[in-house]
Amino acid sequence: MGATRRRRAGAVAAALAAALFAGCATEPREPMTTPDEDWRSVDLTVLDLGEQTLALVPVIIGDAGPHLFVLDTGASMTVLDEGLAGELGLPPTGRERPVSGVLGQQQATTVRVDRWRLGDIPLDAAEIATIDLPDTGSGTELRGLLGSDVLSRFGQIVVDYDADKLGLPAEG
Repeated sequence: MGATRRRRAGAVAAALAAALFAGCATEPREPMTTPDEDWRSVDLTVLDLGEQTLALVPVIIGDAGPHLFVLDTGASMTVLDEGLAGELGLPPTGRERPVSGVLGQQQATTVRVDRWRLGDIPLDAAEIATIDLPDTGSGTELRGLLGSDVLSRFGQIVVDYDADKLGLPAEG
């Protein structure tokens, strides 16, 4: 290929790349807000552990709690601390499931939770994995992880670190 054809091919490639990526540039957007009339909110506690920041939400199981659960959108399944499951006398199902999230991946036994809620928001009965949650060393006792199996039921969530709130759409 001659020098002229190479220059022309290079110019065409550059023009195509510019056209393809033109839509990728975006202007800064306003932060997403949760309108009071369309959203429900749950108090959020932010725990700074130095190398890691955790968003914690209150979960009530039966009439017990609130218990602090890590809001973990990366966890495939919600998990409950083994000790808390024992304290509450939750019936084991006899099944094991793989669980992955901020703590890595492991096999977990499951228990049945018929009545529970996130703050004041009732949650559907569920089979929840139990694991031995480690001590964070912060003095805050973590009793579970609220994973994407529960969070995805809301369609979308808004984590507002400035207002210490978790926003959830109102029931449809």
